[in-house]
Amino acid sequence: MNSVETELQSLESIFCQDGEFTIEERNVDLVKLTIFNSVQGLKFQCILTKNYPHTPPLVHVLVPHQTKSQNAELQAELKSYLTQNNFLGEPMLFNVISWVMDTQTHAATEKEAEVSDEPLSTTLLQLDHMRSKSNYLRTLKSWTSQLNINGYVAFYNRFIFIGLQGCSSNLKEFVHRIKTQKIDVDSKGQPCKEKMMKVLCPIEVRESNLNEFKVYELTSAAELKTLFLEIGLSSQFEKYVPSISR
Repeated sequence: MNSVETELQSLESIFCQDGEFTIEERNVDLVKLTIFNSVQGLKFQCILTKNYPHTPPLVHVLVPHQTKSQNAELQAELKSYLTQNNFLGEPMLFNVISWVMDTQTHAATEKEAEVSDEPLSTTLLQLDHMRSKSNYLRTLKSWTSQLNINGYVAFYNRFIFIGLQGCSSNLKEFVHRIKTQKIDVDSKGQPCKEKMMKVLCPIEVRESNLNEFKVYELTSAAELKTLFLEIGLSSQFEKYVPSISR
């Protein structure tokens, strides 16, 4: 097995979730593949020519919610990174992907520092349904990671609640994404936007009571009430969960 095959196998073992590593085309002249980092939402469209690694890979990076100018700047920085580091002659795709991931993590940290003085807020959302549950939840987890939001999705009987805590601007961005991006599928299995979500309440809080994002499958109203209490929403429980369902 040559070094390029070893690198591809290593990448496939790292990006091992469904849809994270896909070889789109392979022949004697090139290998075309797509790598998706589901945690950061980064997509890498890569082409390795038959001369790779003696020529650099062609890599196009798609970053969610990045403007065209920001994307162009990232591509220029990536080109400079390849020029400054003499990788020719050895597999370098893993180095490229790692560099982009580290760069985006650093950018997210800087953005987080900029909004650290914002007051914390709690937002409670209610969904009508999730047809593509696994994909829907995977997307929500990715967004909470990107936006430094903690919270939960709680399933109880026919209810689906999403409780979130974070900076106000990040919570607004989260809600905006749910409303404007294709996050679920319709009755025909086609990707669709969330049209039946309700924002039940946004309230300001002094400190966060949550430190991660979890999914709960609940069997009693008492369990659901406990989750509401954890983020200071006891009155909302009484208002939005009818007594007939308790």
